[in-house]
Amino acid sequence: MGKTKTNPTKYAALVTYCLALVSLLVGLFLPTVFEGESITDSMLALQLPAAIDALFKTELGGAAFSLAFPVQFFGMGETIDLGAVFVLLYALFTAFGIIALIPVIASKKDRKTALKAASLIEILALIPLTSLVFIECTKLSSVAGSDAYVFSNFNILAAFGGTLLMLIVQSFVYKKGSGFIKFMLFMLSAVALLVAVYPIYLLVPALAEPMQSIIDKAPAGFVYLSSFFFLPLETTFGAEGMELVFVIALVIASLMAVINFMLDMFGLGKTTNKAMLVTNIVRYAVEIIAIILMIVMGFLIEGLGIAIITYVFAGIAVLQFIINIIRACTYKKAVAVGTVVVAKEKKEKPAKPVKEDKKVKKAANDSIAATVAEPVAEVKEEPRLVYSVGPIYDGPSDKFIETLTNDEKVEFARVFLERKMGNLPNIPKYVVGGENAKFFSSVFIYYGRIRGLVSDGLMNKFYQQGNMM
Repeated sequence: MGKTKTNPTKYAALVTYCLALVSLLVGLFLPTVFEGESITDSMLALQLPAAIDALFKTELGGAAFSLAFPVQFFGMGETIDLGAVFVLLYALFTAFGIIALIPVIASKKDRKTALKAASLIEILALIPLTSLVFIECTKLSSVAGSDAYVFSNFNILAAFGGTLLMLIVQSFVYKKGSGFIKFMLFMLSAVALLVAVYPIYLLVPALAEPMQSIIDKAPAGFVYLSSFFFLPLETTFGAEGMELVFVIALVIASLMAVINFMLDMFGLGKTTNKAMLVTNIVRYAVEIIAIILMIVMGFLIEGLGIAIITYVFAGIAVLQFIINIIRACTYKKAVAVGTVVVAKEKKEKPAKPVKEDKKVKKAANDSIAATVAEPVAEVKEEPRLVYSVGPIYDGPSDKFIETLTNDEKVEFARVFLERKMGNLPNIPKYVVGGENAKFFSSVFIYYGRIRGLVSDGLMNKFYQQGNMM
């Protein structure tokens, strides 16, 4: 039965993994024709030598690099082409994913191998892909506006969208309810990103006119983060007093929107744990505090005002915070229940010594002496001990012990728990409430040795339990 359930699950993981790799390859080899360029030159894979040249100052040549994004952080240090950095990482992770496909296909039993490999490759690939999408959005949201730059690198969007879709599918297939909650948090983060850092009207110019009333009321915008790291320090922090507080709060809130988007996206492929939930609560709390501070400064600074978008941003952050608080509380309750059960099992009272009847004890000793004196193969049927009259059992109990009569419990305790009826080195100790499959199997293996110690009634109970297991 286990094999029937495992194989389809493994193949589902393998299929989504392969589709993710196809999406990554499409991003590298899908032609994106620019004016004056050939179809092959517009392929990102053939632009990799130019990307290496841009990053390491070499002279490999090749097709012109279409995703160049040279920056100088805060106006200091050397210029770095971020586009080249992320494109090379994207190509490297794609190659790594293709190589990792071999052991995944070769694995026959463990479906987790395929799932873990798929999640790892997709998350690694989405890091540079998301960064490249952000770079393209930054170009669109530049001071010159969307007329100065036309987005045409749809191969990056295809790779990003296909890989993200496979991560979402895996989240729903393998994590079910938890996957739905993670997807909802991710979608909320995506909406927050579109209203806070990269307004959707910049990505879809046709929406600019319908959203004009909202745009006019927006404070100098969340778009500010797009160029925050690339402006000189004196320009970045040129404001004073309350204006400086507003700028810092704006940057923190927008930066948290980007971080939350990426972490919620990567969380689709991760198993929820306590540390993850605590981290979620902290990062959403930081985002809420920054937004509240920004709103307060908006009321205090004359002529600034607060846009509707700001309240939408705040509402999304609060909703995400509440969802993660509920998840954390539910998670803690589940752990608490398990802890109580374990504690009860550990604090189980030890078996109380039972007063033995002298006649019963003498009969038992005689039986043991007869069993030890004769070889195992030649054990003859001896009168078996049946406790029809004796003490009341008051020792530890579990599901199996509960099926026994009082006399059988006393007999079971003496022979197997207290080991007072003879040496049974080949039979493992019975663990009350634990896993005892080996114990029941050994009882039948060494049946001849214990034949003279156990009653027919108790042996029948052993037989029934063995069949149930």
